[in-house]
Amino acid sequence: MKKSNKIFSVVLAIVFVFAMAIPAFADDTGSITISNAINGETYSAYQMLTFTPVSDSADKGVYKVAEGWEAFFSGDGADYFDVNANDGAVTLKEDADLTALAAAAIDYAEDLTATATAKAESATVVLSSLALGYYVVDTSLGTICALTNTNSDVTTIEKNEGPALKKKIVENGDLVDANTAAIGDTVTYQATITIGEGVSEYVMHDKMSAGLTYVAVTSVEIKDEAVDEDYYDITSTELEDGCTFEIAFDSAYTNTLVRGTEIVVTYTATVDADAVVGSTGNPNEAWLEYYTGEVVRTTPVDIVITYTTKLTVNKTNGTSPLKGAGFTLYKNDGENWVAVGSELKADDMTTFVWNGLDEGSYKIVETTVPSGYNKADDIVFTVTCEVPEEVTAVTDAAEWTSESDDITVTDGLYNTTVVNSTGGLLPETGGIGTTIFYIVGALLVVGAVILLITKKRMSAEA
Repeated sequence: MKKSNKIFSVVLAIVFVFAMAIPAFADDTGSITISNAINGETYSAYQMLTFTPVSDSADKGVYKVAEGWEAFFSGDGADYFDVNANDGAVTLKEDADLTALAAAAIDYAEDLTATATAKAESATVVLSSLALGYYVVDTSLGTICALTNTNSDVTTIEKNEGPALKKKIVENGDLVDANTAAIGDTVTYQATITIGEGVSEYVMHDKMSAGLTYVAVTSVEIKDEAVDEDYYDITSTELEDGCTFEIAFDSAYTNTLVRGTEIVVTYTATVDADAVVGSTGNPNEAWLEYYTGEVVRTTPVDIVITYTTKLTVNKTNGTSPLKGAGFTLYKNDGENWVAVGSELKADDMTTFVWNGLDEGSYKIVETTVPSGYNKADDIVFTVTCEVPEEVTAVTDAAEWTSESDDITVTDGLYNTTVVNSTGGLLPETGGIGTTIFYIVGALLVVGAVILLITKKRMSAEA
């Protein structure tokens, strides 16, 4: 990405870790704890100076240049430190600008390997087992903390809110992490970008899975007011980083926005024929790339997921697959049963599949009956899904269920078997069956015979 209009605003923490007196039981390592840490942010500590305590003093010691930092202390570092030419002892100048020192130190440390690194997974992150000395801690945010030289375990507070990106699905007016949809449905997404301090060149990245087809960005707004299209560029072709599309914001514009300003990007995609069906869904990932000074950084990836399912109907005669049937699937729209596509039918078809179904009430109707067989009863069933309330990984699963005894659900997929029978339309066992017709017929015959005999007797008596 082209660098332009850079504002070198290094956001970091500089921490002094001084030695304690070293009695027999003293520990010669220390730790740096960062509270109010930003989840997903990486914190790196670089040791600039080593520390050797004075044995007869509880609060004194000698600082010397750490390996790899020689060029810094003979160059830019000379504005902030004095280095004794005889023994190499280093002291901080009384008028040293610690903010400027931190910026210079982080710039120098860019080509060095960090002494310790930790990624925040909560509001607290600890850099531990550090040799006593003088450290600069690099973050994308920042604070400066001077510590007493008797404290080897220090805590610094992350004071600023940095850039962030939150991704949601807009579902019936609500913002959610997951939803369900049918193939062909449109899914609306909303990404909220929070402006940070001393940051430039914001680029929003969005990556859709194969089951989602990007349609368009429908709006870019701040407080419901559209952002001028001259202030951002949308690219959705020839991207080399695997993204579906990117939005690059003009630095001259974002530099005018105060920290905490929220840019809301709304865009859409359709669920396509490649959608994954069942318990596993179709994820959409987004993250924000930005610069602090010359260093490119990214926010944690935020994930949302859309789930869909399928129905399989197996046609048999009770013992083996049966050809010649046709089925139509209907969905209740709240008032009527509406066909989900056209009838599924083929001369040799015995398995019928509807791929990419959403939640709702459905009815399976046998609309073509195999010759010589009776029409199967309709099957009415529901499709319901419990999606994750908070998505943390692309593998997060949904739970699909149905209340119908005629339907089985396995791995989020719906299955049923429809059996056709031959013979009478009424059951021949377990009830009155077709024999009722024979019984009634026999009774009629007997009645007719009795009536005939009675008439003959009456005639004879007359």
